[in-house]
Amino acid sequence: MKKYLVWAVILIPIIMMTLLSVFSYYKFPQVLPSNFTLDYWHDVLIKNPLFYKGLFSSIVIGLSTSLMSTIIGFLTGRALVYHLGGFSKGLALLISMPLLIPGMILFMGMHQVILITPFKNTMLGIVLVHTVITLPYTTNIAIAYFTGIPKAYEMISSTLGAGYHQTFLRITLPLLKPGLSLSLVISFLISNTEYFSTFLIGGGKVISLSMVMFPYINNADYGHSAVMGIIFLGIHLFLFLIVDRLSRKSSQVLFGGN
Repeated sequence: MKKYLVWAVILIPIIMMTLLSVFSYYKFPQVLPSNFTLDYWHDVLIKNPLFYKGLFSSIVIGLSTSLMSTIIGFLTGRALVYHLGGFSKGLALLISMPLLIPGMILFMGMHQVILITPFKNTMLGIVLVHTVITLPYTTNIAIAYFTGIPKAYEMISSTLGAGYHQTFLRITLPLLKPGLSLSLVISFLISNTEYFSTFLIGGGKVISLSMVMFPYINNADYGHSAVMGIIFLGIHLFLFLIVDRLSRKSSQVLFGGN
C-alpha cells in the first residue's frame, strides 16, 4: 500500500503538469483539461528568445559549480576523515553553516563581497556563490564515503609497491565513483534551480532557466510553467539515470554484481 501511495504522490503531479502543457483550458471542478494545443511548447522553445540562452547559461553554471564543489568537497572530506581526527566534527559543522543561515541574508552578504571583486554580474561570480551553498552537501557526501573506505587500503597498496597515483587511480577512485557521481548531480541540481542568488549575483545580466521560468509562475501562466517544469524534470531525471547507471556499473566492477 505504501509503495502505491509513494508512486501516486510522484506521478500525479507529473501527469497534471503534462496535461497542462498540452491543453489550453482547465477549470475546477473539471477533472481533465480540454482544447489540445502545442502552443505552449512552441512559445517556450521557438518564440522565447531567452530560453536557449538560459539553457546554455544554466548548463555552464551547473557543470562548473558541480565540478568545483565536488573537487573541494572531496578534498575537504578526505582531510576531515583521515587527517584531522577530533577537529573534524567542528570543521564539518563550520562548513555546513550556509545551511543554517537564512538564504536571503546569506546571498545579500555574499553579494556585498562579490561587488568589490571583478566577478560581479558574471557567470564566474554566480559559480563561486553556488559553490559555497553546495559545498556542505558535497563535503558531507565525501565524509560518508571516506568513512566507509579504511585508510588501511591505501597503506596496503603502498606496502605492495604502488605509488600514490597508482593507489588513487586503482583503489581510492573506483571506491569513490558512486559518491563522486552523486555529489556532481546534487550540486548541479541545486545550482540549476537557484533563482534568487543567480539573479542577485548576476545583476539580471546572466539569464538562467530558473529566471526564464519565474515570470510564467509569477503570472500564474500554468501552460508555459508546465512546459518549463517538464523541461526541468527531464534534465534532472536524465542526470539521475546517468548516476544510477554509473553507480551500478561501479558496483559490478568492484563486487562482481550481475
